[in-house]
This record gives sequence, C-alpha cells and structure tokens, in this order.
Amino acid sequence: MLEFPEVVTIAAEMRESLVGKTVLNVLPPTKEHKFCWFAGDPNEYGARMRGACVAGADGFGSYAEFTLVNGLLFNYHDGSNARLLPRADAPKDYQ
Repeated sequence: MLEFPEVVTIAAEMRESLVGKTVLNVLPPTKEHKFCWFAGDPNEYGARMRGACVAGADGFGSYAEFTLVNGLLFNYHDGSNARLLPRADAPKDYQ
C-alpha cells in the first residue's frame, strides 16, 4: 500500500507534469490482467478523454489522482506505474 507521504509526492509530480496538458490520444490495453480494473469499456476511453485538459491532481489516503476538465478522475494505487512517454517508447504490453 502506498503511504501518505508517497501519495503527496506523486500528486505533486502529477501537478507539475500534467496540469494544463491536453489528452491527444488514448491507447487501449494490449494485454488483459486480472488485477487491472476499468470503469466501463477501456476501448471507449479515447472518445471520452481526447481533447480534455488535465485540471489538477491530488492525493488522499493511499491514492493519488488527476482530474480532467470534463470531470473524469484517474486514481492510482499501489502497484500502478503511470508513465508519461512518447508513443514510440511505450512498452509492448500494458494495461
């Protein structure tokens, strides 16, 4: 489980790296994973997120999250490894 100091640090890094950036594209998962859960169909995420700007990021309990201007929230918890990468550098398999 993420400890609160880690959550606060991750949220600060998200604010520094993500706030004000616009989602250009969303890549659906390439490999199923039984411990990776989605709200709705992940193949529809692109249509819901494309063009939205990151409004903020915060941490609470053992979660770090960022928010898009359209109200969507993305929570990160223990075991999640979110990365901001150029598409060419994305790993072959990801969720």
